[in-house]
Parts: sequence; C-alpha cells; structure tokens
Amino acid sequence: MKHIRIVALSLALVLMLGLFAACGKNPSGSESGSTSQPDASVSLPEEDLSTPDVSTPDASQPEEETPAPEVKPEEKPQTKPQQKPEEKPETPAPEQKPEEDETVMLPVPEEKPDETPTAPAKVDLTAFYSTIFTDPENTPALVPMENDALDAFYPGLNALSLTQKVAYMPMMTAVPCEIVMVECANAADVETVKGLFKARIDAQVDNHFNYPMVIEAWEKEAKVVSNGNFVALFVISGMTDQVVANFNALF
Repeated sequence: MKHIRIVALSLALVLMLGLFAACGKNPSGSESGSTSQPDASVSLPEEDLSTPDVSTPDASQPEEETPAPEVKPEEKPQTKPQQKPEEKPETPAPEQKPEEDETVMLPVPEEKPDETPTAPAKVDLTAFYSTIFTDPENTPALVPMENDALDAFYPGLNALSLTQKVAYMPMMTAVPCEIVMVECANAADVETVKGLFKARIDAQVDNHFNYPMVIEAWEKEAKVVSNGNFVALFVISGMTDQVVANFNALF
C-alpha cells in the first residue's frame, strides 16, 4: 500500500510541473509566429485532468485491510479414552468355618464285660430264714439240724468248707417241710452240694415209711436252687415256689 501511495504522489507532481511549464511558455507578449492556441504537445485534455488514473488509487479512500490469514487452531491429537481394564466379577470369599477345637478327642475304649466271676453278693442266710414264715399260726414247728443229723441225712456236707449254714427240719416226721441253705467257700463245691441235696429228695420220695402226703410234697414241691456260691433246698408245703422266688431276689 505504501508503494502505491508514493507512485500516486509522484504522478501528481509530474502533472503539476507540466502545467507550470506550459504556463511559462505563453506570457502576455507572446512570441511571433505563434498561434493563440495552446501547444498541443504540452497541454492535456480536460478529460485527462479531470479523470484520475484508474490505476492510481485515491488517497482519500480508506485503505482496504487485507484480511489476515485465518489461523487454524492447532489440532490437538485426539487422545483416545483410556480403556479401563475389564472388571472381573468378584469371587465370593470362601465361607469361614468356625475354628474347630484342636483338641483331639481320643476314642473311649469300649467297656468290656468283666470276665472275672462276680463276687458273691453278701446275703445273710439267717436273716432270710426269719422272713419265710410271717404268720405264727401257719408256721410249722421246725428245729435246727445239728451236725449228727446233717451227717445222717446229708453225708459229706460237714466235710466241705462252708461260709454259712442254715438247716431246719420238722419236729414231727409227718410234716412235709425242710429248709437247708449253705454258702460254699469254694465255687468248686457248689455242684457237690447240689448233688447232696438231690440225693436227699430221692431218699425221701423212695422212703415208704413216710406218710403219703410227705412223699407227695418231696416229689412235687422240693426245689434245689443255686446263685453263685449259694445253694438251697426248700420243701414247704404250699409255699415252696414263693420262697424260691424270694430267695432268688436276694441276688
């Protein structure tokens, strides 16, 4: 724009100088031989004076601003969004079992039955005898059997080691009643005593001198029972079974 303005001013000065030069050649006392018409070589047509050069820009007009080149915004590199790692499904925590007692329980040994023979119960044969007859009116007349009677009716019994011995027989032979109870000190003697008691039963049944009711009682009601080292013979008319049950209940 500045160069154009300088060129325009230079052309205007040139034109003005040309005009002044033309005016100097035509004074009031003009030279002979010259015509009144102005010199065509110096003067310019009116159109040239009035019409400015199209190519020369008008200084009065505002300068056109050349638009500045558009500055494009710097393109920032597109950053891809960071991909989040895939979230794995949460594995459920294993159930916490209650802490087990670390005490080791030793197996309890099974209790085996004692193979040792059970010790005989403490039974008082004399006390039991006193419970057999509770009704004085129905109690037969019985007397204790001494050693001579035992040797006669139960031969060999006194020779055994006996811890307890209770023996009663009727005062009258016509009464069918006899009670003998012993406790053997040795278990090996139990079978021997049982054999002696059975032999006594057989002898009373086979004795034809006995009364028929006595023979019948010894044959049908006489009982030999044993519990441990205890052996008993019971012949009590009408009461034998009950007395045997009571004796067994002691053990």
